[in-house]
Amino acid sequence: MGKHKKVVDCSACSGKGGKWGSDDGNKVWQPCILCNGSGKQ
Repeated sequence: MGKHKKVVDCSACSGKGGKWGSDDGNKVWQPCILCNGSGKQ
């Protein structure tokens, strides 16, 4: 780890920040829980 602040793509969402999900037939954006929707770690 160290002290440098290297920003990398989130491992859970592959840098996308979330995924499209289905909510009763409607397409809804679900932010990634691990990176809080930012797509970065």
